[in-house]
Amino acid sequence: VPPHWRGEEEVIFVQDGELRVTVYGESRDLRKGDTFTTAVGAIRSFSNNHAPHCIVYITRRGDQPAAPEFT
Repeated sequence: VPPHWRGEEEVIFVQDGELRVTVYGESRDLRKGDTFTTAVGAIRSFSNNHAPHCIVYITRRGDQPAAPEFT
């Protein structure tokens, strides 16, 4: 997912595989069982550079989150 920001935080849980999360240009590699939270308005991107697949659950605040704004 290319760089973007959202008007709500996101809580990311990696169910399987690996996910690279980049926030403001700093990257972290998340693995199965890891959880990560992005702040409101933070510019973020996601990629899967290691595993053949990745299953990720992302939750956001509210019942109707706004669409992301891509940079």
